[in-house]
Amino acid sequence: MTTEHGAGRKRSRQRIDIFLDRSNNPITIVDWAHKRRDPDYCIVAQWEGEGGASVCTFWLGVDTDPEGGRYNFATCVCAFEQCPQPDYFYRWGDEERAVERDDDIVWLVERGIKPWDNDAVLATGIDPFP
Repeated sequence: MTTEHGAGRKRSRQRIDIFLDRSNNPITIVDWAHKRRDPDYCIVAQWEGEGGASVCTFWLGVDTDPEGGRYNFATCVCAFEQCPQPDYFYRWGDEERAVERDDDIVWLVERGIKPWDNDAVLATGIDPFP
């Protein structure tokens, strides 16, 4: 969404509800900044394996989907070729789904299965990831 501002300049207007709490309720940027300082609030689930491997699911608090899809949580997988750098990120709409899929991802990673390898994931009986 854009608006006209003097001399034909256009500026994007942000949605009011871009900042969200863990329940997907809109919050102010000040509330968001306060919550971002608290690791207990931000980190939803965390697993650490051998050789620096890790899976971390966390609250983003920022809805970056222009359509308002509410992808408010993310899971970062650091366990394979790029380890300890991130191999892959997944985004989730709500905390319940984020925790559920985090459990699936950790189970796969513990067995050496890359969560982004849809054929290998399907062979385990787990639904592939988006």
